[in-house]
Amino acid sequence: MSQMPGSLNSQKRHDLMQVMPVTTLQDIVSNVRQQRPDASLDELFAAFVFYFENDAFMEL
Repeated sequence: MSQMPGSLNSQKRHDLMQVMPVTTLQDIVSNVRQQRPDASLDELFAAFVFYFENDAFMEL
């Protein structure tokens, strides 16, 4: 039986850990897309880091 990419075994194998709920990440992406529909991956990542460090959405 194959493992799903996000499975616990996959996370352990790649030394990954969950740092926030998926719903929060979805909210971050939604917030960025509302401000800038054509946001780049770099902008999305910057918004993730900003939220992680400040517990607040980034204004673009």
